Amino acid sequence: SVIACEVIAREIWQAAARSDAVVDVTLLEQGLHGIGAGPMRERLQEAVDSVPPGSCDLVALGYALCSRGAEGIVARGVPIAIPRAHDCVTLLMGSRKRYSREFESVPGTYYYSAGWHERDRSKTARGAGATPGLGTDEDYRKYVELYGEENAAFIAEQLHGGLRHYERMVFLESGLGGEGPAREAAREEALKHGW
Repeated sequence: SVIACEVIAREIWQAAARSDAVVDVTLLEQGLHGIGAGPMRERLQEAVDSVPPGSCDLVALGYALCSRGAEGIVARGVPIAIPRAHDCVTLLMGSRKRYSREFESVPGTYYYSAGWHERDRSKTARGAGATPGLGTDEDYRKYVELYGEENAAFIAEQLHGGLRHYERMVFLESGLGGEGPAREAAREEALKHGW
């Protein structure tokens, strides 16, 4: 059984299709790392605990540490495997070594993939990534209602740093097809920010 973030749905389904084993896949919504480590851990633990003992040989968690939200997840009845990685960028790149090399080369890199493009529910009228870490699109709309669009954007920038520290966009291409719209969205976002 695999429990994974829907951001890596394409990659998980491809791996499941290539496996000789029967693989049950449970996808959880993108952005759990944004609700805080404790609530995220509770959601992941609930998903792990919902796998009936004896129904599979192993639960593979399709999450990395993810803002510490996967820290402390325990197996109860079914063994669990958790990748040794900081976040899904490492998973999509294939190794901690490759991620570290890229991070050391250009720390201000914004990573994007088809999964993020397809599954991002926090997009606002201002574009993807406009309110990173702010929470849901509904949270941003509340700020707009209370303080107006310009002030809401300022609040998001001050609370969560916005995108000011980024200098480059990297599109993580999986080669699974259907990535054209996501690649174009990444290109547009990079041009908009001068990356």
